[in-house]
Amino acid sequence: MVEDGKHDSTDSTSSTNSPLAIDELVGTPTSSAVYRTRLLLMHDAAKASSPDQLERRQNAIRREIAILQQLRHPHLIQFHKTREENGNLYIIMETTAKDSLTAFVESSGLDWSTRIRVGQEVARGLEYLHHSSVIHQDLRSDNVLLTKSMMVKLCGFGTAQRRPASTRILAGSADATVRWMAPELFIGTPMHSTKSDIFAFGMVLWQMAAKCSLPFRSHDSYQAAMRIQNGAREEIPEGTPTAYRTWIEWCWDQEPWKRPEASTMIPRQR
Repeated sequence: MVEDGKHDSTDSTSSTNSPLAIDELVGTPTSSAVYRTRLLLMHDAAKASSPDQLERRQNAIRREIAILQQLRHPHLIQFHKTREENGNLYIIMETTAKDSLTAFVESSGLDWSTRIRVGQEVARGLEYLHHSSVIHQDLRSDNVLLTKSMMVKLCGFGTAQRRPASTRILAGSADATVRWMAPELFIGTPMHSTKSDIFAFGMVLWQMAAKCSLPFRSHDSYQAAMRIQNGAREEIPEGTPTAYRTWIEWCWDQEPWKRPEASTMIPRQR
């Protein structure tokens, strides 16, 4: 078992003869599962339906590792090292996460003070990423992990990019991704930006308010994308605190330039 704090964060990819144990699953980002020790299967062609798919998977993994090696923040999942074994690539990560936010949003376990604090901690993580010129590109409740003390840890950096990031949205994009995407990403040649991250942040805030794990649940992914592009938004529940409602509506603005910076969502000590 790989335990917290047992690996020097400066370690690089290495090989060893000792077997590497796969420990408990704590989340499911887009490209692979997050484990205490996480198997990325970088060289496993059986996991890809075509050479192009395998190459995209490998590139996403390399990109995630390159970004994780450079990021250090209390609200980001922490990278320790990578190891190659029997042709497979493993990534060894922080183990403090209990579950993803998705597991909590439909329960009654998050009171308003907790929802507000979680939102502020997500904003702090985003502020750090954006200050580091990193665009997450896949912010959603599955990629917001919570520790046993309910502290936020952002994960899912397989699609993250250094700014500026131009990414064409392909037909058949993952259903779990398009529902959090900003309207400008469905038009022409999309340009991901800090403002598209902020739109996704608004969707995460709405999820906590509505206790809903999937935005536009009654629509398929194509219908959801068209509704977002045309300016439709989910209904914010009655009883949502005014300030929290304002956060959501501000992040949801159809015009990217009208959306706030992540730093705006963080209370400052006087």
